[in-house]
Amino acid sequence: MTSHFAGTVELLRLAVRRDRITIPVWVVSLVGLTWAQAAAVLTTYGTVPTQVAYAQTSASSVPARMFGAVDGASTGSVMMVEIYVFMAILVGLMSSMLVVRHTRQNEQAGRLELVRSAIVGRHASLAAALLLALLVNVVLVATFTATLVVASELPVAGSLLMALGWGGVGLTFAAIAAVTAQLAPSSRMANGLAGAALGIAFLLRMVGDVAGEVSSDGLAVAIAWPSWLSPLGWAQLAYPFGAQRWWALLPAVLVPAALVAASFVLSSRRDVGRGLLREPRGRARATRWLTSPTMLALRLDRGIILGWTFGIVVMGVIGGVFVREVEDMLAGNEEARRMFEQLGGTEVLVDAYLAIMIAYLALFAAAFALQLVLRLRGQELTAGESLLATGTSRARWMSSHVVVAAASASSTLVLGSASMFVAARLTGVDLAAGPILEGTLAQLPAVLVFVGAAALGFGLHSRWAARCGWGLFAVSVVVLFGTVLQLPDWVLQASPFTHVPLVPAEEVEPGPLLALLAIALATTVVGVASFRRRDVDPGA
Repeated sequence: MTSHFAGTVELLRLAVRRDRITIPVWVVSLVGLTWAQAAAVLTTYGTVPTQVAYAQTSASSVPARMFGAVDGASTGSVMMVEIYVFMAILVGLMSSMLVVRHTRQNEQAGRLELVRSAIVGRHASLAAALLLALLVNVVLVATFTATLVVASELPVAGSLLMALGWGGVGLTFAAIAAVTAQLAPSSRMANGLAGAALGIAFLLRMVGDVAGEVSSDGLAVAIAWPSWLSPLGWAQLAYPFGAQRWWALLPAVLVPAALVAASFVLSSRRDVGRGLLREPRGRARATRWLTSPTMLALRLDRGIILGWTFGIVVMGVIGGVFVREVEDMLAGNEEARRMFEQLGGTEVLVDAYLAIMIAYLALFAAAFALQLVLRLRGQELTAGESLLATGTSRARWMSSHVVVAAASASSTLVLGSASMFVAARLTGVDLAAGPILEGTLAQLPAVLVFVGAAALGFGLHSRWAARCGWGLFAVSVVVLFGTVLQLPDWVLQASPFTHVPLVPAEEVEPGPLLALLAIALATTVVGVASFRRRDVDPGA
């Protein structure tokens, strides 16, 4: 027993060492984003009249309740609607990917079989991954609480309850990932199943908020029962800045505990390297179009492409539904109008809103592109040497994944903007397609810069791909609120999105766009050339 415990501790130490860059980037990005959003909310809705107007509009608007149910007129209530769900999704994604990375991915790469040859317990790897997720979420709860108190001047008790809600989401999806890692035969499927669970949780919470009953004064919404079925809804049901029902977070303890127990039971019922679910068997002979590296990359990434496309299109539809309500939501709130004007670059609120929404869609398209490029690392760990032993060159293999990432992210961004346009027109808003298409195309060079950054990092060393790509993404997320937060100009210039016009609010200038395209092309070319000169790293 002592040796097994020592093995778990050693695996935990190795996991921390392996993610010594990735975890701090996640934590700093999440905390920085929370700080930026909290400060923006305090600036915009820091007075009682603006909070009352916000609560009335949010409670009476079904599209607004898709993002959260308001609980009275207060800064904390606005905070729960504006940032809670979005941050909860990011925390859930981080936790699930962290567990899959140190369980199923280790098995897929053959590392766990080597570790298990020593005196290490059968469940040591799974226990170490879950302990790491627990430690990261504890750190996030502490830093989130301090951030909310300092940035938004919120009460400590309410801030702690809200932060515990985020921690509960993280632990729940870490436990869900522990189960999917036992079921799925690959890390790709394990992450896909965990992502599907997160999507279902979002829909259940949304149904609970939309179906909630508006209070007699029109300032609050009593959340309906479907939210109890969603980890994203537990903190909302706790009403951190209202009734403060601490017991509502009890499922955030019981559900992860049950799922962790189930994952250990499932782990003992399968062989190392295999999942309880069988990998779907394909044809005995590949079709002709699969003989191309580009088509093979597209086939391997099709699940991720479909998932991201669906998510961005849904986001576009929701954004389009809101166009009609922009004026009503900002009526009488000069601070909110001023913030919209700063973010959107124009005093015409509808144009400013459309520009902001297109920028948000581009940011998510950039994250999508990064995930596709970073699939190169997983391929290098598993099938890289086998693929490169054929007639396929290194440059062609890497370029195929980069091309698929760039094309998929670009087409998804266009589809997201098109869905926003269609949804707005169906609600009776008279919009022209030209400016929206122009604004979408203007964002593409910035998205391609992220592809180039990840490609450059991978070409230099497979471990650097995530650091270069997600590091740039973290900076861009914070800079998104840079105008409102009055960040220094040199910080704003670090984001590719700073250099693209916010159409239809601004005019297009070709110079910066051509410069971004040149940077994207140059970093990609250098990345491919660097990959041709380095060793294939099966232990990356």
